[in-house]
Amino acid sequence: MIDLIQNTITFFGSGFFIIGLFFASIIANATIFFPIPLDLFTFTLAGTNPYGHLTPIIFGLIMGTGSAIGECSGYLIGFIGRKTYQKISKKNLKKINVTKNKISKYGSLFITLGSLTPFPFDLIGIACGTLHYKFSKFFLATLAGKTIRYTLVAYAGLYSFELIVWILNIMH
Repeated sequence: MIDLIQNTITFFGSGFFIIGLFFASIIANATIFFPIPLDLFTFTLAGTNPYGHLTPIIFGLIMGTGSAIGECSGYLIGFIGRKTYQKISKKNLKKINVTKNKISKYGSLFITLGSLTPFPFDLIGIACGTLHYKFSKFFLATLAGKTIRYTLVAYAGLYSFELIVWILNIMH
């Protein structure tokens, strides 16, 4: 585990730190139904903060913005049409229909709360696209939720990372 942490820090700390975080968050969130553990990277990097000048709020803004951009891929798939929509498994199709009902009822609040959780947000994006939900409202709600999420994860990393490394070293 400690090797993973050190390799992560080396990878992101090797030059284009902020740009790397931004593009990593776009790519990680553009993947449909294939989660990449961005929370772990955010937690780790905020906890070690190799450059020292990045606050949890800056981490949250960088990761939240990149994540919101990446999540547009799900919206686009839903918006494009039925051919893409029909290729989705029946299990996920049922989940999307349930999600569409919740979006219709709760709107931006549901999108924001959904982007705060580890729930597969792709379903929300696809559902919004199929509903032709106003893109600007989708994006802003996603941006708000993802920014809050990664800011909280960064604060958690900042205040607990050293304790976790200490515990891992004792167990190692």
